[in-house]
Amino acid sequence: MRTVPVSLGGVTYYLLLNGAALFDLYDRFGDRGSLADHLQGSGRDAFENTCFFLEKLAEQGELWRRYQGYDHGPLPGAEAFRVGLMPMEAVLARKAVVEALAAGFAQEETEKPGTVDKGLLALQKKRRRDKAGGLSGRGGGLSGAGAPGGAAAAGGAGA
Repeated sequence: MRTVPVSLGGVTYYLLLNGAALFDLYDRFGDRGSLADHLQGSGRDAFENTCFFLEKLAEQGELWRRYQGYDHGPLPGAEAFRVGLMPMEAVLARKAVVEALAAGFAQEETEKPGTVDKGLLALQKKRRRDKAGGLSGRGGGLSGAGAPGGAAAAGGAGA
């Protein structure tokens, strides 16, 4: 899981979109359309929504960090963000929330770049060999009158 750090009011919060945060957001905003749509605009609703997103994402980020063994950090509610965010921090917070949403929905790469799956390579090699050699050259394939395109298909045997 990837957290998105954001410093607001001199405190660093780690935003995380996990299952718990996602369903809290769906409960409030529904699951139709993009969650980020609720952050658009410059009015009170967009600001209130940003504070709610911050509360849920910061809460889950902090719980994840605690689970990982980090020291305990703050767990502020939406009210703390409402009264503590300065205007320019609200813009920064909104950008961080959108980044956390994108990170939460992104698929994590589980393998290191440059690693080789030896089983997959062997399978690909076998398939290339089978494709190049065909079935008839390997002793197990059809040949003669019963083979597609053989004597029976040409009308030679039994016609």
